Amino acid sequence: MTQIISSRDRSETVFEQRLSILKELGWTGANPGWSWQVPAESTRWASTVVQGPALHLSISAASSPLNEWPIDLWARALKKVWQDSPRLQVIVTGAGSEREIARLNDLASLVKDERLKIISQRQPISRILALVQAGEIHVGLDSGVLHLAMAAGKPTVSLFRESAGRLGWAPRGEHHRTIVQECPCNQTAAISCSGGRALCLSKITADEVAVAITGTLVKHTRS
Repeated sequence: MTQIISSRDRSETVFEQRLSILKELGWTGANPGWSWQVPAESTRWASTVVQGPALHLSISAASSPLNEWPIDLWARALKKVWQDSPRLQVIVTGAGSEREIARLNDLASLVKDERLKIISQRQPISRILALVQAGEIHVGLDSGVLHLAMAAGKPTVSLFRESAGRLGWAPRGEHHRTIVQECPCNQTAAISCSGGRALCLSKITADEVAVAITGTLVKHTRS
């Protein structure tokens, strides 16, 4: 038996779109919300990594390199953030792929600061969540870690290319700051970028990101 599902309103969050599909198919349940139970081992591990005020950072996007902000701009932004928050640790994680490890190593080479802690090997989701919860905020891209942080109730700063589905994926609410850049590739379906560097995201400045991070830290850092 086949049933044709009507198109969703893409301005709604993706999980709301998925729930509406289930309801159209006859599901009568209620929105279950988000409930996370982090194993004690993961919490203990995170406590050995996070020592004091910390920011969790994700600089890679598995879906497409064109969702990534350039490494040199991340380095500049972090240095500006440290001017206002000199005690802040920056914990950076990745999925453990060769490409992502190379990006993490490039960031470390540019920053050259002991406050930057790189965890290059792939970690279980429970450990990533424990790190996110142990920090003050999550900063990153349109990626799975961002959505995990949002679902866990952690304040976020994120960078997005404008796209038809962006509203469904971008975090919402007063605890989240989303920086969006117009993207000709998404508008015309003709990719004009080369070398894996997103020309549109490159137009977002280090100053703009640093101001967003610092403002979010001031608003949400635990006293």
